[in-house]
Amino acid sequence: MNNKKSLVISISVYFLIILVCTGVYFQTIFYGYTQNDDDIIIGNNAAYLKNISNIPDAFVSDAWYRHKEIELYRPLQNISFILDARWGGDIIHVVHISNLLLHILCCISIFHLLILLGFRRKYAFAGAQVYAVHFLFLHTVIWGPARGDLLLSLFSILSFIFFILLLRQTNWYLYLLHLISFVLALFSKETALVLPVIFLIYILLFDKKEIWNRSNLFLLTSYFVLILIFYWLRDLSITGSREAVSIGSLFLNIRTLPEVVIKFFIPVNFSVMPSFNFPATISGILVMIGMTVFFVMKRKFFNKTILFSMLWFGLFLLPGIIYRPEFSSYHYEYLDHRDYLPCLGLLMIVLLPIQQLEISNRKTYLSRLIFSGFIIVMIYLISMNFYLHPSYKNPLTYSENAIDKNPRCALAYFIHGNEVYKSGNMYAALTDFTNAVKYYPKFYDARYNKAVLLFREKRFPEALDDLNRLLDSRPDYNNMSYFMRGVTEYNLHDADAAKRDFETVLKGDPGNQEARQYLLNIDRIIGNTSPALQTARKLNDEGVAEGKKGNYKDAMDLFLKALSQAPEFTEAMVNLGNCKHALGDPEGACREWKKAAALGSSSARQLVVKFCK
Repeated sequence: MNNKKSLVISISVYFLIILVCTGVYFQTIFYGYTQNDDDIIIGNNAAYLKNISNIPDAFVSDAWYRHKEIELYRPLQNISFILDARWGGDIIHVVHISNLLLHILCCISIFHLLILLGFRRKYAFAGAQVYAVHFLFLHTVIWGPARGDLLLSLFSILSFIFFILLLRQTNWYLYLLHLISFVLALFSKETALVLPVIFLIYILLFDKKEIWNRSNLFLLTSYFVLILIFYWLRDLSITGSREAVSIGSLFLNIRTLPEVVIKFFIPVNFSVMPSFNFPATISGILVMIGMTVFFVMKRKFFNKTILFSMLWFGLFLLPGIIYRPEFSSYHYEYLDHRDYLPCLGLLMIVLLPIQQLEISNRKTYLSRLIFSGFIIVMIYLISMNFYLHPSYKNPLTYSENAIDKNPRCALAYFIHGNEVYKSGNMYAALTDFTNAVKYYPKFYDARYNKAVLLFREKRFPEALDDLNRLLDSRPDYNNMSYFMRGVTEYNLHDADAAKRDFETVLKGDPGNQEARQYLLNIDRIIGNTSPALQTARKLNDEGVAEGKKGNYKDAMDLFLKALSQAPEFTEAMVNLGNCKHALGDPEGACREWKKAAALGSSSARQLVVKFCK
């Protein structure tokens, strides 16, 4: 084939890839935020992103543009969002356009890589078109924070293309293009650390005689230096994540492997935030067994390229499998946007036997049958893509899809609760926040939102309980939570506890006039208390003095007298419990503390949590 004809064919292929990708994903350009990380990474950082001078800072910041707060490092992703913001307008729509453009470039790169790996041009084109429309990859194309996987895939494929060309023809510009692509993949996502292993496997399978030549040793040294620089910058930017990345995570996440396999063929357990699903796992295992049996029985179809494809799939999937953050069991157990690059291996495993079958059986009807099958597969994939991608349209559709497929997904309930609250449905929002903390008790934002709604419904004891749980676990949550608890205690007539919280608020925010006014009101109330409560306070103070001397029995008598004057005087109840505890009566102490806690005493609540099991 002459160069001119080859160029015309390539341009035609590019045009068709662009046409198909745009046709399938054009509607998604107008989708909004999902409120799952895209609001944090993009929406809440518009001012930062619009300042192009922040590009150097991306190399020493984590994925949320902060320093050592999370364990994810995505400098190239952050830079790409800064470039998106230069276009102005609503950044999220520009992000969708950029994701689509990157997807198109990935599909074009896949076309060329498949040719280099021995696929005929029409099969390389078919593979690129399948990638263009496959429903499994819509997670990567539509969800803004999946930008890192698109960049990883594009530069990993380009790096591999230049690597193969370099093995065939040594040129300095191929070295340069290969290493530039490699370092760009590396700074897109840590998964690129797999690339040198992929390169080595390729040499061992297809070019073993050249393994220890000077060129390969130069590349090995270059990888080592670039990876050292990468880890140095990464360590400057992120917090540690030893608990998240481990062999234990591998065993917990191993079901990801069969579930991705089955999802490549049918959208079983399709979810924006999936949890492991037994039917999906079993189906995937059966497909893997079926593939193994096929290649054992039909050994003529098993070759080095099939083995390489299997290793590609497994190795690129591995980094996501060994990563399992604390919240996995409560939010999602894996994310399908990570399947974008690994599934190129599955695509090759499917395409190669079909190509070999056609080559070995030179019959017209077989070619027509294969072409008809390709058309049917494309219609199927496009139809499923159109059916499934509206899940990413807005936070409501996104969270509803997650809840439907993963009913224990605390994050989905939180997102859904925020959205229904905006529409005025407080009851549904409260139900959602309640479910969020039910499935993930450490979900502090959801617990705070729940407390706010309970307060608005004047369910003060319940609101106080959630605020106590929140601040017991996270004393540094925020100043507003102390203000909220102070107001709740104020409404429950626990003046002392309210006073302590408002004083805490003023320490963090001296200009908070509302907290200052509440303190004035409390002082006025305490100054105008009934004679009985005044007597109770005096007796309580005397009891505290006796307790400090170690006279616990005398102190108890004074606290009991105080309670006879004011039966709901929680401070005296707490002190009475303290005396009983000091005298070796923990059960009696717990009874007093629990009564005080039921009346809204935060200090009693803390004692119950600490001592009353």
